[in-house]
Amino acid sequence: MFAQSLPRQSRPLFGLGICVLFAAACGGGAEPEPASEPTEVVTTEITAPTEPAAAEPREKVPEDIDAILGDPLVVGGETVSREQIKRCVVVGATGRSVLESAKLQVFIDEEVQRRIDEGQDATEFEITDAAVADAIQTADKMVEEEYAGNDEVNKATDLFYMPQGMYMDQVRQTQLFDKVFLPEDPNDYPPTTVAALNSQAEDFVQRLIEGHELRMQMREEKAEEVDTKRAELETAKAEAGEDAEKLAAVEAMTTALAVAEKELADLHNDQGQLLFRQLMRQLVISALNRSADVKTHADGLPSDVAMEVNGRQIMTDDIWRAIRYKVTEEDVHDAKLWFAKTLVIRQGLEASGHYMTDEEFEQSYFEHTDPYKDSPFSIPAVAVSFKKFPSEDAYKEHYRLAESYKKMIESEITDESLAAHNETRTKNLLGLAKVDVEIILISAYDFKKSAFQPNGWEEAKKRAVNVMQRLADGDPWNQVLEECSEFYEPPLGKSSQNMAQQFAKNKGRFGQLNRNELLQKIGESDFSLFLTGQSLTDTIFFDLEIGVPSQPLKGPHGYYVCLVKGRTSPATQISLEGTHRNLVEQDYLAVRMNEYARQRLDEANVQGL
Repeated sequence: MFAQSLPRQSRPLFGLGICVLFAAACGGGAEPEPASEPTEVVTTEITAPTEPAAAEPREKVPEDIDAILGDPLVVGGETVSREQIKRCVVVGATGRSVLESAKLQVFIDEEVQRRIDEGQDATEFEITDAAVADAIQTADKMVEEEYAGNDEVNKATDLFYMPQGMYMDQVRQTQLFDKVFLPEDPNDYPPTTVAALNSQAEDFVQRLIEGHELRMQMREEKAEEVDTKRAELETAKAEAGEDAEKLAAVEAMTTALAVAEKELADLHNDQGQLLFRQLMRQLVISALNRSADVKTHADGLPSDVAMEVNGRQIMTDDIWRAIRYKVTEEDVHDAKLWFAKTLVIRQGLEASGHYMTDEEFEQSYFEHTDPYKDSPFSIPAVAVSFKKFPSEDAYKEHYRLAESYKKMIESEITDESLAAHNETRTKNLLGLAKVDVEIILISAYDFKKSAFQPNGWEEAKKRAVNVMQRLADGDPWNQVLEECSEFYEPPLGKSSQNMAQQFAKNKGRFGQLNRNELLQKIGESDFSLFLTGQSLTDTIFFDLEIGVPSQPLKGPHGYYVCLVKGRTSPATQISLEGTHRNLVEQDYLAVRMNEYARQRLDEANVQGL
């Protein structure tokens, strides 16, 4: 197996606590994208509306932390153990941030040990509780200023959910990372940091040194100015007595001192410098990752090892215990579904003699990725960031299956079949046809905690039936949408207000969107389409009748009642010439392989799913 991963994208934590806070403060939390089977229609009887169940504290972990894994999965005679399923959750989206944090700790430990071996005192790398408290206070102050006037956001942890102990560990790790790799004085940077930063520009670190020395000089001069003004003020106060003119001078001097003190505080606590430091962290982390020897399950690690970094093993159970508070039955089901889908496809391809050998795959994947390896839009980056595969391993496994399937149906990929596919589907996708749609979401999901509500689906189904009853009774669509739609609007800070409209859900009043725009609004992706085999986006885009509210359709976050108000024709004509042919072929293959996977799964002997 190459990939063991999950579809649901949890709120990003990046492994560095303070990076989390700065990212959240500047742009709000990222919205998760769980997968589900999107075309289920609610058919239960009419019931009274039910309020969503209150979510239990996510840090509450049952004594039997493995019980949620259920039975092993058996697909066509092949068994996927509980340990494999557990690792699938751990290395996927649900465990990614903690796993990356564990990997980062290996880098930190290695550098600390190198410095100790060179004679540095180990106590110099201790992080005190006071330092952690100061970092949290700084982050909370930034968030308070960024979200001033928003009653829901008063401190950093209001922007994301994390147990207090884990939060403290993340902050402590950031403090240690900075102490080791990014000390305040650039003259003290270790070789790893110097190399990473100078790779951006030859004199990068030298310019940082010059900038640091200038700031130190400015701080020193401003501190002397403050001391002078403070001493002058004390003298003036002592001499003022009842003299009105001297009292006025004291008042002016007090104001001038306050301004100078504020300027000094700004020099010590410049938000721009803090954000720049965040960027430097990411540059150093990227360099550490590039130089590391990292092995994953794709390299044959046993299932009790989540990752191996420079020879040091990160154990699956260690990450599992850390993330178990937020693991849900949906996570486990999605992990099993990934195994089931990839196994039935591979078994079919092996039976037909079309499954790529290891050598064929390695050569094909190299040719596929190498032209973009030095680009910010490298294939792995696009796969994870845009296609929403949880990891490069997941994408590699999918790529191998897709290329093998392409060999199997090669004789069917003709001009005629592609032209027919283009006429019915891709001319609208690639030609940027649009659909004008409004959607009522009845959510099973707790967006603030990035987890499904306890009994979320059952409660959402009841509320969905109530929505349909109101529409059937003649309640106006706009009124029902306004009162019942549960699309989540993450809090936006001052610096991201200009992006508010771009990301706003507007209760589900989406207006005219092309297919990819609608895909993002709903929270689906290439990965979720493969996993579920169906698409709420495509149902809306191609199938729903104009002007008629749909039945509640099951989608990524709950049930969706959709009203298509109109469709526009493609803005661009799509032919089978040039790059268009390749794009049409890619979509044709994706649709055909999804159909093949569904058929294989329906016919397979599957137990434990």
